[in-house]
This record gives sequence, structure tokens and C-alpha cells, in this order.
Amino acid sequence: MKKWYQYQKERFPLWFYLPFSAAFTWSTMCIAGNGRKAILFLYLWFMVLSFFMLFRIADEHKDYEEDCIKHPERPVQRKLVSLKELKKIGAALLVVQMLVTIICYPITVPIYVIILFYFLLMTKEFYLRTILKRHSFIYGALHQIVLVLLDYLIIITSKLTYQVTKHPMYYLYAIGRFLCFFSVFSFKEMHKKGLLMLAYFLTALLMGAACYLYL
Repeated sequence: MKKWYQYQKERFPLWFYLPFSAAFTWSTMCIAGNGRKAILFLYLWFMVLSFFMLFRIADEHKDYEEDCIKHPERPVQRKLVSLKELKKIGAALLVVQMLVTIICYPITVPIYVIILFYFLLMTKEFYLRTILKRHSFIYGALHQIVLVLLDYLIIITSKLTYQVTKHPMYYLYAIGRFLCFFSVFSFKEMHKKGLLMLAYFLTALLMGAACYLYL
């Protein structure tokens, strides 16, 4: 377990991803009018968090050779954990996602399949690796779209599961997401220092809190 603790510390810090995925999920649920549905929140929180983990595992695989040259200090490159071990964890996460979705929220299977298909395209870099390497904006934009799809999963699950009313703070929420999207391309130094991710978390949390108090 010690090696996995070290891996998450370096590549998937739970101190950040647990509250961030919770804020991401909750703020969107509040927009959908269901910020107080605990069971639904737990399901969607798991889905968002597990997809973030899958994104990390996919990055470890597709960037392996490049990271061996540029980042030999990373856990996979220094043999702390192997790609095979990460692949098993990814497969287990996918199985649990599928089972929980099919059993508990079968009506949301179509949007889940769409996200899964998009994720698979991401693992292949949309079969445009050479082009995306030359155009960082396109690369970033394509990888941000999956966050929009996760937002849609949360909203559509709420809409199909509970009665939803149009939230008056939807436009504030949309503006916040818009600013987060474009900040990815504008504040690279902030992103390196982790400040951008902190901004993501605070934006999602504050918007969710505002919507929750309004309900």
C-alpha cells in the first residue's frame, strides 16, 4: 500500500481530487435543482472521481515513452508502479462504473456510453497526435470537452431521476465554467503551481453554495 500512497501523492493527490470532484459534482447538481439528494450525489461523485482517475491512467500509458525521456523521476518511469498494475485498476473502475450505472441508473446508460467513447478517443489522442502536438489550443480544447460531458451526465441524471426546475443562477454557473475553460490556455504558470486547480475548486464550490442557499 505504501507505493500506492506515494503514487497518489505524486500523480493523483486525493487531498485535491476528493474535494474538487465533490465540488464539481455538487455545484452542477445544485444547478439542476438537486443539491440535497445524497444518494444521487454519492453516485455522481464516484463517477466524476473515477473518470478523473481513468484520465490519469490513460495519460500514463499514452505519454509513457515521452515521460521516460522528459520525466524519469515520475512513479511509473522509476518503476514504483507498472503500467500493467494501472491498467488493472482502470479495468476495475470501468467494471464498477458500468455495474452501478446499469443497476442503479439504467436510464443514464446512453450518456455514459458517449462519455466512455469520448474517453477512448482521448486515449488515442483522437488519432491526431502529430497535429495536436503542434496546436496546444486544439489539444486543450478537445480535452476540456470531456468536462462538459461530465457536467451533462450530472444534469441529465438529475433531470431523469428527479423533478428539475430551471435554476436562476444557471448563467452565473455557465460563466464560471467558461472562465475556467479559457484560463487553461491563459495561465500556464498558475497551472504549474497548482493555483489554477485551486481556482477551479473554489469556483465550483462557491457557485454550488450560492445555488444551494437559493433552493
